[in-house]
Amino acid sequence: MNPRMILIICDLKTIFKVLRRKLYNMAILFKILKNPWTALMVYLGLRKGGLVYLKNGISLFVSHNNWNDDFLLLKMLIDHSNVDLKEDTIFIKPLNLSFNRINEVEWAHQIYGNLKELTNFTAIRLNTNELIVGFNYNGHDIKFIIPIEYSGSFLESYKYNIYLPLNVRDTVVIDVGASFGDTPMYFLLNGAKYVIAVEPYEFIFKYLMKNIELNNVRDRILPLNKAVWSRTGMSTLYEGWFTLTAYKTGKQITVSTITLSELISYALKFGDNVKIKLDCEGCEYEAIPEALNSGALNNVEEIIMEVHENNSVNTINLLNMLNSHGFKVRIINCIRQNKPYKRVYLVRVTKEDKQ
Repeated sequence: MNPRMILIICDLKTIFKVLRRKLYNMAILFKILKNPWTALMVYLGLRKGGLVYLKNGISLFVSHNNWNDDFLLLKMLIDHSNVDLKEDTIFIKPLNLSFNRINEVEWAHQIYGNLKELTNFTAIRLNTNELIVGFNYNGHDIKFIIPIEYSGSFLESYKYNIYLPLNVRDTVVIDVGASFGDTPMYFLLNGAKYVIAVEPYEFIFKYLMKNIELNNVRDRILPLNKAVWSRTGMSTLYEGWFTLTAYKTGKQITVSTITLSELISYALKFGDNVKIKLDCEGCEYEAIPEALNSGALNNVEEIIMEVHENNSVNTINLLNMLNSHGFKVRIINCIRQNKPYKRVYLVRVTKEDKQ
């Protein structure tokens, strides 16, 4: 499909997704509340706030200015056997965890989601900023030490399997954007024989190292504290939302860089079936052309990557470049976002003669 048409379809799909989500959220209000019209008026900004009553007997004051957090809290409180609210403290009862309603509702909701969706999920708060979490996946018990801000990272991979199109059994995986180690472990547990885990953000790279040790996989994961770029050396990235990005956002950070060609060359030492997961917040516009021009990408069986669009012309050029080098590009998912990205695409890239 023409890349420009892909952008149009993405926008249309996003509009329908937003409308569907809003209608779904309204339906939830009518399902869980005795007085849903009060909540609906607050949500729409027709009232600044109001007291709402859940059908399980709990009452909660909600406000328009704090609607996102209040709505998340309402959805949790309907499950009163697992979640309770006393004054401004949210209790996740099975985990014996507490969160402040003023500034920790999102974290509580993420932990609650993990509890409901993952098998044998456990969480212990080590301190104000850190958790140790554990769960069972594919018959394996795994654990992670994480900053509390990253507690919503697990469901994408371990519940919704967004990387499932990448068949990693008996392969060497180059994981660009390995974060604290959740995706490298996911690939190992789905049959990868070796993972090169590349993470440029030193703050989160330290957790990657801890979690490799915690799960006793230091012989199967190679951690690299580098950014993937068009050249080897040093480059400037920017602090984004708990990550580094190629787009200007705020604080600059100078990082050590490596090329995708170099990573591919190294991966081939461990096996000739190499696959790539690429989620590097904009580095794909530097990394992919370099690996195409060097010919290194011809040694890769398959890529699944996020494309973070800041300029639609750049996105179209990148997709066209892959097509012109004999690769088949398929958009798995796309969403519109606020700055620094206009859109984010999940893209599967294969050779033309591969499915």
